Amino acid sequence: MLAIPSRTEFRDGGDPRMSSRMNFGTGSAIKPRETEDFVFGPSSGSNAGVPNAGSMIFAPSPSRPTCPQGCQKPEHQTCFNSRCYDLLKQGPCSPGEWLVEQNDQGQCVKSNCQYPKLPFNGRCFTEIELKQKLCLPDQSIALSRDGTFDCDCTGRDIYDPRSNRCYEAYKQGPCGRSQQFMLTPDTRSISGWKAACVHNPCYSQTNDDQMICYGPRCPHQGNCVKTGTLCTNSRGENGVWSVNDETKMLTCETEAPERHIGNVPTFSCGKGSKRDRTGKCRKVSSVDFS
Repeated sequence: MLAIPSRTEFRDGGDPRMSSRMNFGTGSAIKPRETEDFVFGPSSGSNAGVPNAGSMIFAPSPSRPTCPQGCQKPEHQTCFNSRCYDLLKQGPCSPGEWLVEQNDQGQCVKSNCQYPKLPFNGRCFTEIELKQKLCLPDQSIALSRDGTFDCDCTGRDIYDPRSNRCYEAYKQGPCGRSQQFMLTPDTRSISGWKAACVHNPCYSQTNDDQMICYGPRCPHQGNCVKTGTLCTNSRGENGVWSVNDETKMLTCETEAPERHIGNVPTFSCGKGSKRDRTGKCRKVSSVDFS
């Protein structure tokens, strides 16, 4: 049984090029993206980055009242004073504040910006502007529910530190013929995972590098599958084989992703988690090969 993370995360030291996410919610001073060396450390003065837990001023909060029925739109709402409000908006907060989520509870935090603008270095920028300023060409802004954001490989992509690029999981990517680029266990890594080129056992039978092994024994017993083809999950529901955007894991997807209309943020789940049916990010425990 394998536990699969959604991404490797870098914070507070080390080489950020070994990560798919470069966090800008830690008050970091960041070099321009023209250089490959990103420097992370305590911020000071005008170089302060996005507000962080050390610099944010939190308004007094009640004794964690809950919303018994849950929020109608949990993907971009949070509970505050027993009511649901949109995240990263002023909502119930005072002028000069916006609503974020800390420990599954709404909090009012100092901010001069309201979504779709995000704060950076004392100014407000759109996600597109921040992507152009801070991210590598094939990365995008990954927004968290606490108002911080990262540069991250998007969708099914995994970061490759050798080429400093993002490649789609389970594809050939930077690897040789008959290999696939994917996350593999690594006990030396803080996250427990690393991106690696792995032999594709399905290639020897199919001569097709788009086939993926789903099961403990390949290429036997029909365990070689291709994304976009029909599947049936363990509950007997029909779906389509797909690589999950959050976990980078091959799954039988039975539901189309929900589309939101209007000016609302799309949040990224954290390391080793994916979104459940209520919209909350939950830890991924294992891959079921049954």
